[in-house]
Amino acid sequence: MRILTIALIFIASLVNAQVVIDLQKLAAKQIKSTADVAISDNSLDFKNIVRPAGYWVKFTGSYTRPIVVKNLIGFSPAAKARIFYEGVEIKTNTSSQTLKFIDCSNWEIDGTNTTRIIGSGNSSGQLIDVSGKWANVDIHGFYLNQGRNSNSGESQGGAMLQLHGIENPNHNHGEIRLWDIEGLNANDEFAYVLLYYSANASRAKKLEIWHTRAKNLGRDAWQATNIDSVYIHDNTADNLALEGNMDHVSGFSLNNGNKHVRLERNRVTNAPQFIYSGTVGGILQTKDNVYIQGTSRVINNQAIYTKSITTMQYDSIIAPKVLIAAVAQDKAQVTYQGVTIVAPKTFRYSTPAPIELPAVKTYTGQITIKETTLSGKVLTQYFIGDQELVIK
Repeated sequence: MRILTIALIFIASLVNAQVVIDLQKLAAKQIKSTADVAISDNSLDFKNIVRPAGYWVKFTGSYTRPIVVKNLIGFSPAAKARIFYEGVEIKTNTSSQTLKFIDCSNWEIDGTNTTRIIGSGNSSGQLIDVSGKWANVDIHGFYLNQGRNSNSGESQGGAMLQLHGIENPNHNHGEIRLWDIEGLNANDEFAYVLLYYSANASRAKKLEIWHTRAKNLGRDAWQATNIDSVYIHDNTADNLALEGNMDHVSGFSLNNGNKHVRLERNRVTNAPQFIYSGTVGGILQTKDNVYIQGTSRVINNQAIYTKSITTMQYDSIIAPKVLIAAVAQDKAQVTYQGVTIVAPKTFRYSTPAPIELPAVKTYTGQITIKETTLSGKVLTQYFIGDQELVIK
């Protein structure tokens, strides 16, 4: 087995040291703390010292225990401290969180698309877990596999990737970005951002998720709560709700407190429900998404349930087995345009009624004019690429 090491690189003018920590020696208590990092077993405490721009911590090798990082503070949201894992594989046999970050701010967690984190099965805890008074984080470049037995029903573990809220309405977690993450065999959700149920919960300014791929999930794919602006685009999720619980069945579970949500170019298959949007008076915009109900063993009342002001454009909703309708409006206005729906009934509503807009597509590009002469008459055709334009 290769030995997991950490390389801490400090700006020479601020910290006159370059430290390499061998975690095998760390576990044997052969590595001492420094003025900048307090070390205790598998825990690293960065002491809330604001790190200079360009600061990074590098992990390499293999490991079988959780790693805890505390109080890492980057220079600014635009100049984050970087923790990155290069060629790392971590396999654990514990219900504890594998990569745990506590009270960190302005930092990046980078798996460099070479890192694998493998959980312990149905009792596996979160593979990446962020908690405390954290703010402004980027997470990307990981392969995550919690090891869930897909035939087991309800599991004891938590979400695969989880960022917790706290009991403090005055704390803001800033901006969160998740991308290039593959997640398989999750006990519960794939990604849960701001897990905290309270009227006094903290908030976040912005969440963006893109290029994530999730498959075989106990519950929902993406959950978000108490965020001002949510933009989730170009993701895929397949085979959801393996717990068989009707309360946890959506591709997107958008809980209370999300003010403005945009979902674009996502694909969710084999799931009993596509979207739940629970913010009364919030805004939900969907465009160019594909939802296919497929072979999910849980049959839900609808594909989309919304309490939010909703606009749908050019989505495809294939839900032939819903019990009531494709879209359930809970006293929320829904406006739709160019949407393809396959379901026993399109909408369920009391008031207001859904509004359909004309489907309009705009084409941009170089126009090719083709003129064909036949029997002295000229037929003129206009093309953008292979698409013929009909002039009316």
